[in-house]
Amino acid sequence: MAGVSISQSEYRANPAISSTDIKRMAQSMAHFKYFQDNPEDNDTQALQFGRAYHKYCLEPYDFSNEFVVAPNIDRRTKMGKEEYANFLAKADGKEVILQETMDTLEAMRIALYATPFVKKLIYGKHEESFFWTDEETGVECKCRPDSYGEISGQPICVDLKTCQCAETEKFMRDAIKLNYDIQAAHYCDGLKANTGKDFLFVFIAQEKKPPYLCNVLQADEFFMKSGKDVRTSLLETYCECVKKNEYPGYMGFRDDVQISSLGIPEWLKKAYGYEESEVE
Repeated sequence: MAGVSISQSEYRANPAISSTDIKRMAQSMAHFKYFQDNPEDNDTQALQFGRAYHKYCLEPYDFSNEFVVAPNIDRRTKMGKEEYANFLAKADGKEVILQETMDTLEAMRIALYATPFVKKLIYGKHEESFFWTDEETGVECKCRPDSYGEISGQPICVDLKTCQCAETEKFMRDAIKLNYDIQAAHYCDGLKANTGKDFLFVFIAQEKKPPYLCNVLQADEFFMKSGKDVRTSLLETYCECVKKNEYPGYMGFRDDVQISSLGIPEWLKKAYGYEESEVE
């Protein structure tokens, strides 16, 4: 079964659980519930840049249907304001970006495509939506991979990330901190449910500052297993939340509230002279 070609707004409106939802569950079920009941409707320059970057790098042929570059107009004058108003009317709802942003996108795209393996990896289908029922928990799920396809018969799911540093060790630390392992497992599970095929998951990380270096990183079996185990555990807890109609914070469900012990790290205990047997 192939993915569904729908808009971002249609995809977001579907109530199925996404990888972003599950990553919020990892913070707490209370955080997940809050954002579920209070969808973020505020846009930022960073979010817009991310949308433009993905569109220009993955679907450059369709970029002009969604984005338009603002002309160099002095909007402090009456004439300038009128000229800019006419420009917006002709833009017909497209997202407006600055020429400076467009120049950055062009430079990043050149650097991206000059990176070995990248062209082959992102040659597949882009921005298709997948929906399925999780086998282990029965939760309705969804995902929207940046790109997916096959290389020499091997199914591959690709996620394009911008970052401050794409160096392997630094990106791996950030990937764990940002729960990218949950995302990778979620996407591969969705693709398997829809296509019946086992996918490899590959990150293409690109730095946001010149020279816009890129790194291609394949999620190994331990990274994927970590994501799958955490994802399943969180979905099981989510099912319990739905059943109890309760979405707890850091102290657990009301019938099992726990006070955490606040201690110091083991390495600090050893620094104070405690032996390992004493700190167990």
